[in-house]
Amino acid sequence: MSSIRIRPRFKILIDKDPEEIIRMITDSMKNGKSDFFVESLLNSFLVIKIKESNQHVWSPHLTISIEKKETGCVIRGLYGPKQTIWSLFMFLYTGIGVGILFAGLYGLARQSLNLEAPILWLVPILFGLALFLYLLAQLGQKLSAQQMFDIHHFIEKSIDRKLRIY
Repeated sequence: MSSIRIRPRFKILIDKDPEEIIRMITDSMKNGKSDFFVESLLNSFLVIKIKESNQHVWSPHLTISIEKKETGCVIRGLYGPKQTIWSLFMFLYTGIGVGILFAGLYGLARQSLNLEAPILWLVPILFGLALFLYLLAQLGQKLSAQQMFDIHHFIEKSIDRKLRIY
């Protein structure tokens, strides 16, 4: 699962009812000494997280949605970091993008008027900052890789199916 993908996901069609799938997952948590718990349990929506004692800043969680179909159900899973971490990174990436846009536009406008445009030095600095954030996110993915594998193997064992990540 360690790759360039930002938020790995899976999708599988199973010939069981959503209630049975939810029961299988919750029973797996109760039966074994599981390191996971279900935070949200709505009709067909689960969020599986690492127990508080094993969590760290980069700990992943798995969001599962179960959709009823005529011949069973479709299970969709999305692995990702905590919502606060994800929101922080998206806020920073957006801020950097807006900064690059405005610094570039302002600098190029000044340059087209044959004026000095030292603000254009901000553009490569912001690109460097974006690269740093990307590398920091990759480091976080590497630090949480084992927990991601643990969640993935847990869900595979719970529903008794192999899941292909894409």
